[in-house]
Amino acid sequence: EGLHYVAATSGNPVAPYASWATAATNIQDAVDVAAPGATVFVTNGTYAAGGRTTPSPGDGVTNRVAVDKPLTVRSVNGPGVTVIQGQMPGVTNGYMRCVYLTNAATLVGFTLTNGVAGVGAGVYCESTSAVLSNCVLSGNSATNGSGGGAYGGTLNNCTLTGNSASWGGGGAESCALNNCALT
Repeated sequence: EGLHYVAATSGNPVAPYASWATAATNIQDAVDVAAPGATVFVTNGTYAAGGRTTPSPGDGVTNRVAVDKPLTVRSVNGPGVTVIQGQMPGVTNGYMRCVYLTNAATLVGFTLTNGVAGVGAGVYCESTSAVLSNCVLSGNSATNGSGGGAYGGTLNNCTLTGNSASWGGGGAESCALNNCALT
């Protein structure tokens, strides 16, 4: 019961998305039905639909995926084929962060790209107890603050490339980085 599935091309999404045959088509739907401690498995695709505004960090940013309880969200085949996209190409106004992670939430094996927010455009984490592993954070922009790629979390074996911030931490701000590459 603690497993949920997401496939962008699912033809029969039925909550609680407990099998590939009834997988959700967007990550947020599966996160919303999952209980604390559950795992959400996500298969190949670009996830650029849906969104949820979170009260923190108080900038009114919509997040493509908001993990507001301690869950693990894990890609099946890794960041090369599993993408969470903030803004759509060509969109230049407004904010759309890729991911928000609350305390003790984990994200494994995604590319986070085109996130735009005041702080933490690729990912905003409530604390270093929120963990990203084996992720690629690329082309994210903190337009009114810091942490273009990431703000506040623990990043393990991640690649941060081509992220920017208006001040402080174009790649990462207030994060713990373990075996990460920043360019």
